[in-house]
Amino acid sequence: MTNGFPLPVRGLAAFALLATAALAGARGVGAAETLDDPIEDRVVEAFGRGDHATAERLLLDLLAADPGDPEHLYNLACAKSLQGDPEASIGRLLEAVDAGFRDARFLAEDPDLAAARAHPNFARVLAAVGRVAEGGGRRAAETGLAAWLDRFGASRYRVEDDPGRNLLIATALEGDSHQEMLAMLDAQADHLVADLFERYPQTPVLLIVARPEDAAAFFADGTTAGLYEHARRRLITRDIGESLRHEFTHLLHHAQMERLGQRHPIWIQEGLASLYESHRIDEAGTVEFLPNSRHNVAYRAARAAVTRPLRELVGLSHRAFMDESTRLYPQTRAIFEFIAAEAGLARFWRTYLETYPESPDGTAALLASFGEEDLDTLDRRWRRWVISRGPIDDSVR
Repeated sequence: MTNGFPLPVRGLAAFALLATAALAGARGVGAAETLDDPIEDRVVEAFGRGDHATAERLLLDLLAADPGDPEHLYNLACAKSLQGDPEASIGRLLEAVDAGFRDARFLAEDPDLAAARAHPNFARVLAAVGRVAEGGGRRAAETGLAAWLDRFGASRYRVEDDPGRNLLIATALEGDSHQEMLAMLDAQADHLVADLFERYPQTPVLLIVARPEDAAAFFADGTTAGLYEHARRRLITRDIGESLRHEFTHLLHHAQMERLGQRHPIWIQEGLASLYESHRIDEAGTVEFLPNSRHNVAYRAARAAVTRPLRELVGLSHRAFMDESTRLYPQTRAIFEFIAAEAGLARFWRTYLETYPESPDGTAALLASFGEEDLDTLDRRWRRWVISRGPIDDSVR
C-alpha cells in the first residue's frame, strides 16, 4: 500500500510522521485501508516528548522484525544523533543508504542529524549516496528481487529488465497474461510521464506480481491487495488489475516528488492513484477514466451531504486520512475525476507543481484551475457534479 518516503519523526516538522508515507496509500484496492501500528505510534510519541532513548529501543524492536527497513534505520540514526552519539548515527545512516535511502535533502536539512553532520565521518554518508546515484541505484531493487526469489522460488518467476523505464519485473504469469500486463504498464507509464510526471524513475524499481500463495504469505493481514514502498524501491501486488494500476501510479508519483523535493499531501497521493485504478487509454494516448467500486460510495455521500469539506480535506494528515479511509478514498477519486473532466488533469497538475511552494496543500491549484475564490464554493460545485453523474449499476447477478 502508501507508501514511500523515509520520513523523520522529528526534524522537518511538516513531515513528522514515522514512515507512513509509504503505507498510507499503497495498499490499494481491497486493502484494509488503515494504518494502526501501536509501536510506530509509540515511537512518534517518544520523539515528540524528547525521550530519544525510548524511541531508540522501540525502533530496535521494529528492526528486529524487519531488519532492512530504511525508514526505521533512518529514524534510529536520528535518535542516536539526538542522544549525542554521532558515530553510531552515521553507522545507521550508512545502513539506511545501503537499504535504499536516497534523499540527500533530509540528510542536509534534518535538524535531528545536526550532531551527525558536525562529525568528520558524515562525509562518508554523502559519498555513499553519491556512489548509489552514479551506479544507477540498482542495488536495492536487485537485493529485493534476490530475497524474494530465495524465499519463494526462482523457478516460479520470470524476470525481465526494462532499463528504459528503470523497472525490474518479476511475475508468475503465463505468457499471454504477462504480455498483457507489460502492454498495460507501457501505456500507463508513457501516458503518466507525458501528462504528469515528466520522467521515469531515476533509480530502478522492483515490481513483483506475486503468486496467490506467495502473496498470502507476504501480506500477513490477508486483505492487502498491493503496496509500493518507495524507500525500498519495490512494488508488490496480488493482481494485474486495479491494485497494480493504483500502486504503479504511486511509483511514478513518488519518483517525481523525490526529484522535485516535494511532499504532496495524502489526499492528492491517494486521489490520483485511485483515479488510475480504472481507466482506458486509446492509441493516441488519450485517457478515459471509468467508474469502479468507489463510484457509488462517493455518489451516496455527496447526496447525503456527508463528504469531508474540501477546506478540511486538503489539510488532513496521513493518519487522519487513513482513519476515514473507507469514505475518503472514494471521495478523493471523485474529486480527481471532477478535476479531469472539468479543469483538465494535466493543467491542474502543472498549476499544482508551480504553486506548491506557497500552497503545498493544493488549495491554490484547485482555485486557479476552476476560477473559484474559495474552497467552500468549489466544494458545492463538486458535490453537484458528483450527484449529476448518478449511480452506476453495481449489483451482482
